[in-house]
Amino acid sequence: MEDAWTNRRNYKTFLVNEPVPIELEKKLDHILQRCPIQRHGLGYVNYFKCTENDTHEKELLSSYVVRNDSLGVHETAPFTAPLVYFCAQPKNADILDSLAAGIVGGAMMSETISYGYDFSFIGCTEECSSDELNIINDTLQRRFGTTQKYEAPFLALCIGKGDKEWSEHDSVFVLETGGHVKYQTTPSFDPLPKILFT
Repeated sequence: MEDAWTNRRNYKTFLVNEPVPIELEKKLDHILQRCPIQRHGLGYVNYFKCTENDTHEKELLSSYVVRNDSLGVHETAPFTAPLVYFCAQPKNADILDSLAAGIVGGAMMSETISYGYDFSFIGCTEECSSDELNIINDTLQRRFGTTQKYEAPFLALCIGKGDKEWSEHDSVFVLETGGHVKYQTTPSFDPLPKILFT
């Protein structure tokens, strides 16, 4: 069966010159606000939307959290995607509430793919230091006006046009601030390991 899902991949990088149409962005915002979740409405996950105008926030949140220390690389989809929803929980929230992000993300992914764009779930995160967490919270308060304290984001929902180029070697992404991070890409033909019992 050939359809929009046949070539669906979890892209590691996105094309920075391919903005997400405002119509799709509005649909995703609507889905996020209206999507039913489990836990009787107690899904204490907050979503912080960053567009292509929020480069500083995307880079800060991604460089502190969205990485794999054992491989010495960062996940650059949140750096490069023109639209990213960072999922975070207030301090002391029930860990089970984080399941709501997967439910909401799945609904958003379906709309994104049917619209002809790509969607990546990026959940490779590492624990940040207390100083980094303070900077993250200061950034969330300054940019989004929240007064709550949050744990570090645990998932990034990335939307745009996936970059199909890949290399078997580490690459370097240059930050707007002048710093840089190492990253890896994966081939666009990577397997989708699922087992369906019928």
